Amino acid sequence: WGLKVKITDFRPTVWNDQVGYWFWARTFSLYGFTGGYNGWDEFVPKAAFNPYGENGPFYPMIYGMIGRFFGWKNYTPLLINMGVIAIALIIFIKVANLERKQILVTGLLTITLWPILIYIPTSSHESLNQAIGILIASIFYILLTREKPIALFQHIFFLLFLVIATFV
Repeated sequence: WGLKVKITDFRPTVWNDQVGYWFWARTFSLYGFTGGYNGWDEFVPKAAFNPYGENGPFYPMIYGMIGRFFGWKNYTPLLINMGVIAIALIIFIKVANLERKQILVTGLLTITLWPILIYIPTSSHESLNQAIGILIASIFYILLTREKPIALFQHIFFLLFLVIATFV
């Protein structure tokens, strides 16, 4: 508000990491895996099956699929960042069964953590990583506080989630 800008004013400009992520996600939203490669100095990756840079295809796939479904705008990654953080926090609040004061403290802590504040208004993948961290906290809360034994399929689900999270 103080800067008199809107989320819709976001424009990836100087070539840096977030611009690369923006282009990769946009390319995936429009063309999937057939979009070709774009990157710094146009170096072609040695792994031809991955046209999305050295960090792998998962971020462009996740954000690109959302962009394909809802449409891709310059500011789409910012909305996705806000959404994944909000969804992860809601899941944590539900899983941990937080009371009103605890929800308030969690909210205040979240809006004052500079890593969250720095990365939400970018097209970098850090907000997705932060949301995954919140979801992992939810999983560990379940594992540490549950009195009944956890079913085998739940263990497998948790392990599978951790494996997928490491790829992201």
